[in-house]
Amino acid sequence: RRMAANEDYEESLLDILNFQRNGDTWRAMERLKQMCQKHQDNAVFHKILANIYFNMGLIDWAVDYYQKTIEIDPDYIDAHFELGIAYYHRARIKDAIDEFQTVLQLDPQYHSAHYRLGLCYHHAGKLNAALHHLNESTVITPEYIMAHYHLGVILYKQEEYEKAESEFRRVLEEDPENFTSARYLELIKNRSGTPEDAM
Repeated sequence: RRMAANEDYEESLLDILNFQRNGDTWRAMERLKQMCQKHQDNAVFHKILANIYFNMGLIDWAVDYYQKTIEIDPDYIDAHFELGIAYYHRARIKDAIDEFQTVLQLDPQYHSAHYRLGLCYHHAGKLNAALHHLNESTVITPEYIMAHYHLGVILYKQEEYEKAESEFRRVLEEDPENFTSARYLELIKNRSGTPEDAM
């Protein structure tokens, strides 16, 4: 019986992946809904369905299924992370922070959770906390350019122009076409020039 259940599970996952590869999201979603009803204690099916709802822009439904995933498996780290992103998209910043903090309790080296916490705290106006988590993200994954960019933005707001310049230059090393970082560098250059230049 267990072997038959495993075959059913694997066959269903393959069907769902094939539907997604072929761009048939609705059939993938319908099959997932069937599997979630049939296997109500299976966290993987619930999370995949949550991801599909999220990608379709159905954020509230995605939240429901991420929450169900976590009810089934409280330590499902990626479900906590993706629920945090869904909350962020719904401007539920405090809830998003709670989820990303849970991710870091499960894995302190999860650099994307540090990055997302940085964005949340920036959004909430808690710039020092934002700097802390963005810095952590760049320590764990130095090549993560978006963390350097947001560090630069916050440092610019705090008038730490030399540090901000260093971050924006790091971004442009990896992405020379990053117009916004180039624009910030122009603003920094003007501020360090004569009063007439800054006007």
